[in-house]
Amino acid sequence: MAAIAVLYLTFFTGKAPYISLLLAASFGIYGLIKKQVRVSAAVSVAAESLVVSPIAIAYIVWIEQAGRGTFVTEGTPHMLLLISAGLITALPLLCFAQGARTLRLSTIGMLQYLTPIMQMLWALFVTQEHFSTHRWIGFGIIGVAVSIYIADLIRVRHNAPRKSARRR
Repeated sequence: MAAIAVLYLTFFTGKAPYISLLLAASFGIYGLIKKQVRVSAAVSVAAESLVVSPIAIAYIVWIEQAGRGTFVTEGTPHMLLLISAGLITALPLLCFAQGARTLRLSTIGMLQYLTPIMQMLWALFVTQEHFSTHRWIGFGIIGVAVSIYIADLIRVRHNAPRKSARRR
């Protein structure tokens, strides 16, 4: 059903939601890798940070040399705020890494729908963004798909204890 929603939106808006699909795929792969890696959340986030840090530093140097950066030109408080933004970003990553180790992938997948829902609510009620009829229909189809999936998870979990009790 979600694929039907994507096709519907692609047909009626005239373009495929490439960025959304890429983000969903990349975060799904990221969650799968997090689930498979057998190290603590802190170690995995530290390793990711070590891998990405040289790229981030190179980008900062490049943008500063191009005269478009603000890291060194706006003073120490600004620099400290930018550094703290990186540290604040680490907290949700640590939480996700811990959750990925303990939760089922299906649960993690369903949690991934929270961000787009919150963004849509923000767009509708805070920024008063226009939401076309086709987007409402596409969003509704995705909502139905998620509801069916969640209902099936609940049904399976509800019936699971009964099956084990019957075997005894």
